[in-house]
Amino acid sequence: MAMHDIERRFSTRRDGAWHSDEMQRPAAVSAFGLPPRALCAHRMLAAQPAPAAGAARFSLDSVIDTFQVLSTWADAVMVEDAPSLLAGRSGAGARGFDGADVARELKLPFLLVVPMGVGCVAAALSCVRSLEARGLQCAGWIANHLETGWVDEDGAASALSRAMPGPCLGSIPRLCEDTPARAARSIDVDRMMLALAP
Repeated sequence: MAMHDIERRFSTRRDGAWHSDEMQRPAAVSAFGLPPRALCAHRMLAAQPAPAAGAARFSLDSVIDTFQVLSTWADAVMVEDAPSLLAGRSGAGARGFDGADVARELKLPFLLVVPMGVGCVAAALSCVRSLEARGLQCAGWIANHLETGWVDEDGAASALSRAMPGPCLGSIPRLCEDTPARAARSIDVDRMMLALAP
């Protein structure tokens, strides 16, 4: 089961309700067929720079409550946060908190997905140091090959394997289509679940 701490891309309205392709993905892989709205503590419109009406109800406590409710249904709940954490706390924005605050409050380790490309080693290690400085523990990392034609001539994958505090749990090749099933085959799911276990 997967949840978001905030729903960012509500872009279309269908049958009188907002619809988010981003939230459909975690809903599709959730074990209990819960609607996307049940997996997210807050809805934000694509053109809305910050929560407006209802912002007072959106808080760290509301995200924690969502997690605790989902935890009563499932053996495992993944919390996903989209903003880049490389900029420290800037991802918090008007919310006043970010995904690292959620993870620390829930005592969750983090799994870093590293976009493989030029400068990826320094960027990944910087992100890890930033998160560890905030009291979080790295459970592992996954290499994600997004750049077309990029070749690991400098041995970035090997350097990351030596320097990262957690193990490499998968390497996703560049995929022509957004196919979660194919991506999942490139991840050692059993090992990942053990690494993320409390």
